[in-house]
Amino acid sequence: MLTDIDMHFRNKPEALRATYNKLLSVTQAFGPYNIDIVQSAIFLKTKSTYVEVKTRKTHLIVVFFLNHEVTEFPMARAMRMSKSKVAHELYLQHPDDIDKQVMEWLKESYEFVK
Repeated sequence: MLTDIDMHFRNKPEALRATYNKLLSVTQAFGPYNIDIVQSAIFLKTKSTYVEVKTRKTHLIVVFFLNHEVTEFPMARAMRMSKSKVAHELYLQHPDDIDKQVMEWLKESYEFVK
């Protein structure tokens, strides 16, 4: 029987599940958080969501929130949500895509919303 998380990765490249697992490994070092799995996405939350993961056929869409806009590569886009909150979107295909810069942004997002 498939779990809710397995449903997100069914019929997807194994590299996507490995990328998600690395994302969890990296974020666990930040401190406690909850994982909410719904049909359309996976949410990592403290007081509010700090990372949203959506699976696609060839990549993960990873959305995180900062108090400022970042436009440098590999950022796919940034969307201002309010005066003090900017959503950022990355496309990740492989665990190696989670480099030092991505880890720093995720940590900053965790600190921003906790």
